[in-house]
Amino acid sequence: MATDTFLSVMTILTPTFFVLALGYAAGRYHVYDAEKSKGVTDLVLDFALPATLFIAIVTAPRQELLQAIPLFQAFFLVSLPTYILVLVVTTRLFHQSVSASSIAALLVTFLSSALIGPSIVG
Repeated sequence: MATDTFLSVMTILTPTFFVLALGYAAGRYHVYDAEKSKGVTDLVLDFALPATLFIAIVTAPRQELLQAIPLFQAFFLVSLPTYILVLVVTTRLFHQSVSASSIAALLVTFLSSALIGPSIVG
């Protein structure tokens, strides 16, 4: 059982660490300059990541998606009040602008949003 879990985790994390290693090597050996790096980043964030997430959601079995509804509901019921509370506190108590308050609320509410990607969805 523990071996299966370990293999599952390694299957998910190996591509992520491989891409990180490739990025490090490309930066270390000056394969990309700043302009090429920006182009690759734009390509990945604007096209590859959304397409991969879309494919993962569309190809997911219907039963799996239906099983996720209670989790989504719980996430929504916890996240929305937290977001509203932080937004109100930062605008009223700390006299921040709505844009600064919304960023603070997003940071408090969605701490792990940077981790959500194709490796996690897969």
